[in-house]
Amino acid sequence: MNKYEIPLHEDEDILNTFLEKWTIPNIHTMTLQQYTDVDNVDTFTYWVENGTSQLGSIRGRIGSPKFGLYKIKSTAPITGHLFCSKCGNKLTSYEVKKKVLHYYCCQKCKGVSINANTTKRAKKIGVHEMFLELLASYQLDNQLLEPFKAQLKLSYKNMHQEDYEVEQAIKKRLNEVNSKLENLTEKLIEGVIDNDTYGKYKSKLEKELSELNAEINIDDKKISNLDNFINSILEFSQNVSNHWCSGDYETKVKIQELVFPDGLVLNPEKRQYLTKKVNRLFELISSISRDSRVDKKKKVSKNADLSSLVAGTGLEPVTFGL
Repeated sequence: MNKYEIPLHEDEDILNTFLEKWTIPNIHTMTLQQYTDVDNVDTFTYWVENGTSQLGSIRGRIGSPKFGLYKIKSTAPITGHLFCSKCGNKLTSYEVKKKVLHYYCCQKCKGVSINANTTKRAKKIGVHEMFLELLASYQLDNQLLEPFKAQLKLSYKNMHQEDYEVEQAIKKRLNEVNSKLENLTEKLIEGVIDNDTYGKYKSKLEKELSELNAEINIDDKKISNLDNFINSILEFSQNVSNHWCSGDYETKVKIQELVFPDGLVLNPEKRQYLTKKVNRLFELISSISRDSRVDKKKKVSKNADLSSLVAGTGLEPVTFGL
C-alpha cells in the first residue's frame, strides 16, 4: 500500500459518518449557522471541504466563495458605518499583512487613512479606541440616574394619561366597596339586617372586589415591567462601551446602528468623530451630562423633551440579550 493511501475501511467510516449526520431531511432543514460559520468544525461546508477531504479534496483556489454563502471573521466592525469628512463616501478597511495592522481609508480622497487599533507601531489612537471613548461619553453621572429615571416614568405616565385616570378610578371604587363591606358587617352586628341578606350582599361585593383587585394587579404588573424596562435601558446606556467592546461582531454592528443610526463622519486629520444622527435617548443623556458639567447643582429639567423616549429608543427589555 502506498503511504499516502488510506485503508478502505477508514474511507467507509468517514463517508458513513458524513451520510449519517447530513441526511437529505437534515440538509433541507438546516439553518444558516449549520450551513456555514466561523470557528465551527461541525458545519456542512466544513464537513464537505475538510471533514471528507480524505475522500477527495474540493478546496481549490476559489476558497469559501464556492459555497455561495460563507462567513469571515472581521477585524473592522465599523466598516460601512464610517463616512469620509471630505467627500462623504463610506470608508473601507484593509490589512497590511506584513505589519499585521488594520486601517480604514477613503477610496476617493488621497491620503485619507487611519489605523483601526491603537498599537505601539501605529502610535496614534485608533478608530476603535476613539469609538469606545465616544460611546463612554454617553453616560450620566450617578447623581443624575434617579432623577432621570423618575423623569422617564413621568413621561410614560403623561403618554398614557387615560390609562392612569382609569387606574385612579378603579382605586377609588375599591375604597368604596371596602367601605360598603364594613358597613354591611356593622348592620349585621346591630341587627339591622339578617344573615341571608348579609350573605347575599357580601357575595356580591366580594365578587366586585375580586374583579377590581385583578385589574389593579394588572396595572401593578405594568408598573413593575416599566421599572424593569427603564432599569434595563439605563444599565445598557451606562455600559454601552463595555457591551460594544465585549460583544461579538454582530453585537457591535447592532450597537453602532442603534446609537448612531445614520453612521458617523470621521475626520482622520483631527482624529475626531462627527455625529450625523444620535439615538434620542443617548442624545438626551449627552445634553444632560453637558448641562451638569456647567452647573453641578443643576437638576434634570422638568421640561426635558422625553415624550415617546420610552417607546422610541429602539431598545427592547432584553437588549441584544446582553
